[in-house]
Amino acid sequence: GSGTGAHILRERPTTSVEPGDLRTVTKHVAVGQPHIQIQGGYTHVSLSAPAHMAYSGTYIGIPGYPLLPKTGVRFELSRWAEVKGVKVVSGSTEVRHVSCMVMPCPRPGIPSAGLPPVLHADMSIYGSDAWYPHKLYSYRVGVGLNVTLGERVKYVDVELYPVQYMPAGATLLCHRDLTVSVEYEVHSAK
Repeated sequence: GSGTGAHILRERPTTSVEPGDLRTVTKHVAVGQPHIQIQGGYTHVSLSAPAHMAYSGTYIGIPGYPLLPKTGVRFELSRWAEVKGVKVVSGSTEVRHVSCMVMPCPRPGIPSAGLPPVLHADMSIYGSDAWYPHKLYSYRVGVGLNVTLGERVKYVDVELYPVQYMPAGATLLCHRDLTVSVEYEVHSAK
């Protein structure tokens, strides 16, 4: 989920905007310095994101893939908005070399069967010289209700991956601040 503590931008159509005009809303997200520590022979990476950020303390959770932190931002648009695209630009980065591989996300265990979680590194990722994740973000568009206004709205939830890992180079690329833009058109009520 996107978390109820997400940064939320409300973009409401005004009378000066003609239907079909291309618009952009932008949000700057200060991620800060990641915490990197060695535990149990693995590198652990976490964020100390402010409490108001969505996904604070959560991770990309694909079993066998590197366990890296994520955060997010939510945009609230008119229900008549048609999202044309999302762009994320990194403001400042830091390259960090690590002595141990980043811990893989464990495969869940089955406590009732006495099976513990299993740590297994997917070698298609861990043997690679490409950055994981390959992109800084993913997004989804949904609809909902703004309870305060009593109106249907369109949400754009952008999941941000501020730490990327290149296993073959034992390297982390840490993005300290990101600028997220959503481009959209507002159409008339049908």
